[in-house]
Amino acid sequence: DFLLNDKDILKTYQKLIKKYSYVDTSKIFIYGFSGMGAQALLSNFLHPEIFKGAISVCAPSLPSSLIKPDKLKKHIFYLITRKRDWNFYHNINLHEYFKRNNIKDTLVITEGEHEIGNKFELYKALSWLKNKF
Repeated sequence: DFLLNDKDILKTYQKLIKKYSYVDTSKIFIYGFSGMGAQALLSNFLHPEIFKGAISVCAPSLPSSLIKPDKLKKHIFYLITRKRDWNFYHNINLHEYFKRNNIKDTLVITEGEHEIGNKFELYKALSWLKNKF
């Protein structure tokens, strides 16, 4: 259940920023693979004041009615999908939606099926994110 997961994510966020008070809360991003990739995106859509973007790998689709483009103009998203992933077209469609609505994102398409990438894939995504600041 995405909304139940969302409550847990918010609780975890609150605990972490309390514990690590030195963290710059204007640069909080979230990562997820598959369903949790969709969850990472959803958390941004529901709480744009908290999360500033996501790295989402092979995420399934979410209803576009949950996306409020005017609230995401300063957000950045890094979408990864695989050529033979069953969620391939969902990621293409989301990328196109972001482009139409002037939401900053990058879409990376790699070989393979529905699978989590290696550490180098995540490193590349994090390097991309770091270069945005």
